[in-house]
Amino acid sequence: MLFEKPKWVKHERQGRNVELCPLFSVDIDSTGQRLATAANDNKVRIWAMGPILDARKEEDPNVPKLLATLTDHFEPVNVARFSPKGNLIASGSDSKLVTVLEGHHGYVKGVAWDPFNMYIATQGENDGIFIWRVSDWSCVAKVKTQFSSSADNSMHTRLSWSPDGQNIVGTCMVDKSTNTYLAPIIRRTSWDSIKQFTGHKLTISVAKFNPCHFYPRKEPGSDAATTLCALGSYDTQVTLWSSSEATPVMQLTDMFKRRAVMDVAWMPDGMSMVACSVDGTIAALQFNEQDLGKKVPQHEVRSLLHSLYGDLQVRHQTPLADPELLKLQASLCDDGLSRA
Repeated sequence: MLFEKPKWVKHERQGRNVELCPLFSVDIDSTGQRLATAANDNKVRIWAMGPILDARKEEDPNVPKLLATLTDHFEPVNVARFSPKGNLIASGSDSKLVTVLEGHHGYVKGVAWDPFNMYIATQGENDGIFIWRVSDWSCVAKVKTQFSSSADNSMHTRLSWSPDGQNIVGTCMVDKSTNTYLAPIIRRTSWDSIKQFTGHKLTISVAKFNPCHFYPRKEPGSDAATTLCALGSYDTQVTLWSSSEATPVMQLTDMFKRRAVMDVAWMPDGMSMVACSVDGTIAALQFNEQDLGKKVPQHEVRSLLHSLYGDLQVRHQTPLADPELLKLQASLCDDGLSRA
């Protein structure tokens, strides 16, 4: 693994003393060429990824680093996300609140799209995770867990959906009986919390799945596809988890100066990751097969998805969903809601 902290990626507040602004959000576009950062200086900045990952480009004065600065906000910018094609960027700040779905009692602090556009998952401030069907925007499940929302006043609950669409990982949960901070794993269709990632010492602020599938590192020759999920926490650490292992694949410490990790973004090839912190810096990490495992070829991924969902179109496009599958999902969800 290679680790780098490019000091030139920053937001600064001008005054008597120039100081770094806390970073709240990072995102990488679908080409892997641009990074968006959002901070409490009310700005979104767009950076070139090349100089962040390649020392030769970083040292080349002819290679641009800062590509654009967006100054449309009048309050701290909490999140910035590229569109799937990378030609648009959406950002949200403290100054406006847009309500699309009704149901949560309190602030909605996290939203994640099902990779196949069938559902949206939202996580509220204190009432758990809701699942919404995109076709009619109905609430199909209110996920119940035995855990409580974190006692810490987290700004975000950045939940994440696995690339195969089978699991959601939530954030900002705590088992108050043991004072254990955790991230619940929720299974598609049944919408039950099947298990959880545990080990962080403070609130887990962000979950972000790697966009690729991997063969299990500890099972040479296995053809089972696994997924990887990164968790960032207020304890300043980032952990990396595999769906095939009970303990973290990797535990990344000392990246930030005793300040919370706020967001994580993966490169499209799944072999590099960027994290940001309220200390005003980013950390860029490049992995290899020894770190993550060998990637599953795309034709095998397509076969896996076909076995799960039928004849879907290419990822990031609207699927040709089987009506019988949708009916089955709806009936299972309705049964789960009637039992709750």
